[in-house]
Amino acid sequence: MSKAFDFLKLVNLKRYARISLFVAKWLMRLLSASIEIYLHWNFGRRYVPTLLAALIFATVCVWLVRQPAPPTALFLVGLWSMAFYHTVYAFTRRRLPVAEPHTLCCDLAH
Repeated sequence: MSKAFDFLKLVNLKRYARISLFVAKWLMRLLSASIEIYLHWNFGRRYVPTLLAALIFATVCVWLVRQPAPPTALFLVGLWSMAFYHTVYAFTRRRLPVAEPHTLCCDLAH
């Protein structure tokens, strides 16, 4: 078999599939994180690096477009401001008389 068809070997196809799935997984995480800033109001400290990576990814994508649409700039400004707000909110200590809940999305206590 010639070297031209080496990429079709099963070992190489498995490696390509693993790399493609890894890239797709992180691409989906970054794309969803850039939208979740607008949809959710409480993020923990563990999620802040993903938010910041999504912010950088969205900024680079907009920077690569030759003429982005006007709402894109508005979305990006909102994304930067919400990311800054969430980062500050996640790392400030709130003085509460009781322990902080794990999440604020559902009021299951009542």
